[in-house]
Amino acid sequence: MINVYSFKDYATYLNAILHERDQSTRGSRKALAEAMGCQSAYVSHILSGRNHLSLEQADAASRFLNHGEEERHYFLLQVQHDRAGTTALRKYFRLQLETLLGQRELVQTRLRSETQLAPDQQARYYSHWIYPAIHMLLMLKDHQTAEAVARRLKLDIDEVQDAFRFLEQSGLVRFEGKKTAVNLALLHLPATSPLIRPHHTTWRLHAAERIGAGRSDHLHYSGALALSRSDGQKIRSIFLEALERTKAVAQDSREEDVFALAMDFYPI
Repeated sequence: MINVYSFKDYATYLNAILHERDQSTRGSRKALAEAMGCQSAYVSHILSGRNHLSLEQADAASRFLNHGEEERHYFLLQVQHDRAGTTALRKYFRLQLETLLGQRELVQTRLRSETQLAPDQQARYYSHWIYPAIHMLLMLKDHQTAEAVARRLKLDIDEVQDAFRFLEQSGLVRFEGKKTAVNLALLHLPATSPLIRPHHTTWRLHAAERIGAGRSDHLHYSGALALSRSDGQKIRSIFLEALERTKAVAQDSREEDVFALAMDFYPI
């Protein structure tokens, strides 16, 4: 899916998204011209870089492309940057564009948590995969007892009961007889936290244990890619976009099973 944040100038972005739309909907260029109140020939001049959109045309184009508010802001900044007549003004708008991109790439601003645990609770919760795993399993109707969780995770019953007590004391879950209520389902640990390393490590170790299972419903991928730096940034943006879309799907999903999510992409 074409993403405005992946492009350094708006003309290249428009060429890409109109080409994508023409694969399924004919006449995207004509439809854009109608939305902006101009001729198709003028749109061709825009796409070739011979002319620039006015801010009014850019705003109409943004609505035509169904941009969200943040996408609209970024797109309009791109137009202002490319229209700027002096080096100083272009530098001003480039700095604003880079600031927006930097903010988007901070995952904690894109995957906002409902709450944060107290420091001592965070230290324990993120120290081992069993705590977030049990936390999520308690959202399933058939995994609301220590016995059921212990069978699923192949853990000692005493270890699971201890985790139950911790989750309850932390306010994450509430036990009412045989029923369990998960008070807080979404947590996010900022990338700047000193706990981020043990948190990632414990889940990578968990994944390594599962690789040998050879199950068809498991997906593991590892490899090295030789890419241009710009394409490396594009792939990173794809993963960030996937995380954002994953969160949207998960928020509206019925709790039937629990899955582990781990993602790695970085320069070697």
